[in-house]
Amino acid sequence: MQVMAATSIPVPTNSAALKLWNGHHTPKVAGTGYGTVYRGPIENIYSPAQPYTMAEGVENMHSAGFVAFPGVLKADEVASLRAKMDAMGESDEKYDVKGWCFNKHITTDFTQDANMIEYIDKGGIADVAETVLGGCVAIGGASWITGQGREMGIHVDYLPVPLPEDILRDTRVRVPVFSCTAHYYLNDMTLDLGPTLIIPGSHRAGRPPCDESTWNGHAPRALMAKAGDVVMFRGELWHGAAKNTTTERRYVVQVHYRSMSLFRPYGPSGAESEYSSEVLKIATERQKRLLGIAS
Repeated sequence: MQVMAATSIPVPTNSAALKLWNGHHTPKVAGTGYGTVYRGPIENIYSPAQPYTMAEGVENMHSAGFVAFPGVLKADEVASLRAKMDAMGESDEKYDVKGWCFNKHITTDFTQDANMIEYIDKGGIADVAETVLGGCVAIGGASWITGQGREMGIHVDYLPVPLPEDILRDTRVRVPVFSCTAHYYLNDMTLDLGPTLIIPGSHRAGRPPCDESTWNGHAPRALMAKAGDVVMFRGELWHGAAKNTTTERRYVVQVHYRSMSLFRPYGPSGAESEYSSEVLKIATERQKRLLGIAS
């Protein structure tokens, strides 16, 4: 099993980089946040060669907090999507953050972007999302390219139900999944390319990390995905990213799903007038449902 020692993160000095140094626009940690960068040895976590069954995928979201979908995109689809991401936005110089890394993070509005809508329901991903969320909306996503030097501290994305951990240890307690994110990986991940780090089961902490990078003695493990694989994890799972020490750029497409039971603080009301005509023209009935279009 491969391991590597993570190096310390260089904290950016300018205000724009400080807003984004951990890969997010807002803090997803307690304490100072800087203490959540993991600096110990990193073990690989197995990325399965075969897909899970629906039942296994749903159970993994509840037990481990994540599920992998191998080989969702073929090689030509990976190349096409990377080219599409390269063509987005402005010139590369716009995304070079001095003292940190290349960070091209372009938000996707699936209600307006017909070029990206196909990624909300590929490869059985939406099947698991709809099942664990009890019906869901694809509330948005991002095309994200990062370069050498990028690293992310351990954090959570969304914690709707904070609870004492001793309650969550009770096997009779199972907090519903309220949000989850699917990551489409467009590189063959290696330890030095900055893979996603997760702590399986850490959604049961009931809180975000606070100046810590491990949970109950469990260190983060690397998701060693292949180009075309997708990994989906729930919002409470503790996760981050190892440091990219290569000259290669890392390509990820994100799709965020949220339970229909939650109030949506942003997004469409369901009126078709709020969607682009191009999206309405090509969207399947299922995609329209996932976009929240009122029937």
